Amino acid sequence: MQRAVIGIGNPGPEYAGTYHNVGAEFVTWLAGTEARWANRSHVRYAKVGDAVCAITTGYMNESGRGVRELVDYLKLDPENVIVAHDDTDQQIGNVMLKQGGGSGGHNGIEDIIATLGTDRFWRLKIGARPERFAGSPHIKSGSFVLSKMTDEEREIYGDVFEAGGKLASKLIENVSPSGPERTSVTGKSTRASVGSPSSERLNESS
Repeated sequence: MQRAVIGIGNPGPEYAGTYHNVGAEFVTWLAGTEARWANRSHVRYAKVGDAVCAITTGYMNESGRGVRELVDYLKLDPENVIVAHDDTDQQIGNVMLKQGGGSGGHNGIEDIIATLGTDRFWRLKIGARPERFAGSPHIKSGSFVLSKMTDEEREIYGDVFEAGGKLASKLIENVSPSGPERTSVTGKSTRASVGSPSSERLNESS
């Protein structure tokens, strides 16, 4: 059973390094520097270990067509798809894997649900609310999601990506959580898998 991990974001250098693009950045990291990418009309993809890594190439609110294109091309069941995306309800340093549910106001997820006609795909929800806004739910995501992450936040995301990779690996190995599975990263950890063959990132068991 093949699974795909698909990162969504916005194209173009002006959006690189923004909180909104953290899902696409995660999948780029997960695939590794030696991944061999192929392009279709609305998505690029690479076979990595036991899974397919993919990144949609259109704008965030059009994410559905890229996901649908890959699902149709690889003949995937939506339940075997993991969509990695920013989650402004979670502070930076947190990541959660869950299946199904509504969009939570996320335009990319909303478009994917509408295009696939189901919400049963998995979501790797990567925290994207800066610490300075953590206690301010009245500050809407639209006021900061297109801002660039700081150098300190980028270091935190290095650890978050490792944690997210381990959650995705469990699912790829058919270890499905019975409910939402969360990981919180506190402080810095030794990132032993950085620089390792990309297949190891998708095949870690813990």
